[in-house]
Amino acid sequence: MGAPTITYLHGFNSSPQSVKGCTLASAAAALSDPPRFHLPQLHHRPARAMRDVCAWIDREAPQGRDLTLIGSSLGGFYATWLAEKYGSRAVLINPAIRPYEDLRPFLGRQRNFHTGEAYEVTPIHFEELGALAVGRIT
Repeated sequence: MGAPTITYLHGFNSSPQSVKGCTLASAAAALSDPPRFHLPQLHHRPARAMRDVCAWIDREAPQGRDLTLIGSSLGGFYATWLAEKYGSRAVLINPAIRPYEDLRPFLGRQRNFHTGEAYEVTPIHFEELGALAVGRIT
């Protein structure tokens, strides 16, 4: 069993430079026995974002109760799916519930608030988000 790990998942159009992510990283580092803290840059495509996070968890993180996922907004939606997949705990901050519906007004060109990366939200984004919907939270 490894050290407890916290993974923070940022929201739509955000990044690891978000205020919440940086504040949590600082708070975790200040603990007398700090957990491992992972703050990934999530790809704008949902399937790729989850593939990247899953690859990191499979390679680097303890699974089950030693892994805690914290997600804000879209990151909360992702944290729910990941917690079900890995049997881990999740803390959700203002989670997106139906991003496959609620993000439709953002169809088209976007620019990440922190990184400046330009990309386009397409109907495929909504299909990928729908595939991550958890029918029943355990």
